[in-house]
Amino acid sequence: MLNPEEYRHLFPHTKLCTFLDHAAVPPQPTPVRKAINECIADDEPRQEVRWEKWMERKRKGLNLISAMINASPEEILFTGNTTRGFVILANGIDWHEGDNIVTTEGEFPANVVPWMLLKRLGVETRFAPLREGRLSIEDIESLIDDNTRLVTVSFVYWLTGFRSNLKILGQLCKRRGVYLAVDGAQGIGALPLDVRECQIDFLTTCGFKWLLGPVGSGFFYCRREVIPRLIPALTGYSGVVSEGGSYNHPPTRVEPLKDARRFEDGSPNIPCIYGLTASIELLTSVGIGSIERHLMGLTSHLMDGLEDRGYDLITPHDREEERSGIVCFKHVRLSLEEIFEKLRASKVMVSLKKGFCIRVSPHFYNNEGDIERLLVALP
Repeated sequence: MLNPEEYRHLFPHTKLCTFLDHAAVPPQPTPVRKAINECIADDEPRQEVRWEKWMERKRKGLNLISAMINASPEEILFTGNTTRGFVILANGIDWHEGDNIVTTEGEFPANVVPWMLLKRLGVETRFAPLREGRLSIEDIESLIDDNTRLVTVSFVYWLTGFRSNLKILGQLCKRRGVYLAVDGAQGIGALPLDVRECQIDFLTTCGFKWLLGPVGSGFFYCRREVIPRLIPALTGYSGVVSEGGSYNHPPTRVEPLKDARRFEDGSPNIPCIYGLTASIELLTSVGIGSIERHLMGLTSHLMDGLEDRGYDLITPHDREEERSGIVCFKHVRLSLEEIFEKLRASKVMVSLKKGFCIRVSPHFYNNEGDIERLLVALP
């Protein structure tokens, strides 16, 4: 069983406040800060030596990511955010007028804007509803037809905390012959995900939420068999093999690389790669399965306490397989702003989603005492 007390010293902010907002932008743990500082402070004057150190750290990070989601390193690309992966797809799939994309009404804009901009090509975006905060596979299937090219959903929904059944959805997409893309931002780092078992074609996530990495980090997974089908529209010199040419002359031929590197553009963000590698190393040492079980316990305690105090849960909570590390709630008489300010005055950090909910999102180093402090601080 995970003991959060073993890890709290890695999160100095625990001495200052009760931080329960990991679905937003959490402070980085000490190992992540150390890794970034190590990168920045490296004063090795030999460029080739410094570059090889960077590439070795990059390889380590790719190996850690691939092991975490059951992929291969050749299927992983370091990015700067969740949106980047969707932009690669929006520009990389060979769209035709009349094609359509199926998504949901509950997506974060990262998983909406790139598809809506394809309207210029005659590509339609179809939205399935979230019913009582849940995604229905039947609603998705009802929107799929012979012109559907892509289904794209969230692993965990940012405003309800609902966890999608990606295994069933993957089976549906496979049966209907359409790609499946997943926004992993609110689940990766907190919940296990096997891209092979779920038959996911594309997975994209930022690194700064549940992964506890730096802002400006993230990764994109593309299934090996699909890589050559995507147009490398955003590729630069880092994503190709060049032939001919010299310092004074352009190459005579360039060919996109055969793996996920074909989507690279130029120089990588090395400090972010250092930081994200350190954070994933920490999370995998704790164990993603152990983190999930710990979060199920904390959020159960939280939801029971909220209901006992008369608060209304927005997060689906009657089936554990639909739950995540996110709990959203409101009150019939109290304003969200009143609840939020009362918690903030007690140094309990959560998210206010104006007009919708208070969102709470603990992580593996949070303990029962943190949940109790929130409950006691409620108006």
